[in-house]
Parts: sequence; structure tokens; C-alpha cells
Amino acid sequence: MHCRLISDYSGAHAAIPTVQGVGSDDCWFLNIFCNGSPLRKKVAFIAKFIIAPALLLVVLVAVRIYTYGNNAVDVHCDAAIVLGAAVWGNDVSPVFRERINHAIDLYRRGKVRKIIFTGGQGNRNELTEAAEARQYGNEIF
Repeated sequence: MHCRLISDYSGAHAAIPTVQGVGSDDCWFLNIFCNGSPLRKKVAFIAKFIIAPALLLVVLVAVRIYTYGNNAVDVHCDAAIVLGAAVWGNDVSPVFRERINHAIDLYRRGKVRKIIFTGGQGNRNELTEAAEARQYGNEIF
């Protein structure tokens, strides 16, 4: 068994055992990432020009999404349109309920003059989403 002295960028040295007869270079698996190797150059290129810009783009989009949520525009509108969601039997789903509650809150604060409920019919024996929303809105208003 032979040993080869290798060093890293910090100047630390280590003796690595090698096996004779593996190829022209006894430690071919250690030289994959050595200075100047083609694989190292490819990995560095990918890291610099593909991964880093992609991560930067993800961070910038996340910041834009976060800051957009803090931009509140206080305007008065003619109507609030409440998009339909699931109706479970005679009850509106939690998502639909919050949409309706938000529209009623806007109406009470004088931000909208009318509320328009939308939504189709899931089952033939149930009311439409719009009709259920109107009933729920009348109950809490």
C-alpha cells in the first residue's frame, strides 16, 4: 500500500492510502474535485450561474409577496363580489364563511354599497352556493 500526501485550501495535509493498479492515477477518485478538474469547473459554473440566481429569484419573489400583503388601499366600491365555495348540506364551508364575513364587514364599514354572492349548485337537492351565502349573510346581519 502506498500513501499520497494531499492538502486542502487551508494548508492542512493528510496522508491518504492508495491502491496500486487502479489506473494511471492511483487516487483518481480524490482528483475529481481538485483544482482545474473539468468536473469541478462544471460544478462551480452551475453553482455560480444557475443555482445562485435561482435562489436569488426565489428570495426576491418571497419578499415581493410578503411586502405586497402590507399594501392596503382604502377605497370605496360599488359592490363586493363574493366568490362561491363549498356548501356542506345546509352550512357554508369555513372558507366560504370567511369570504361572506369579510364582505359583510366591508359593508358595515361603508366600503361597499352592495354585496353580490356567486356560486353554483353542487347537488340537485341543495341550494346554490349563492343562495346559501345569502341565507348565512341574513342570519348574521
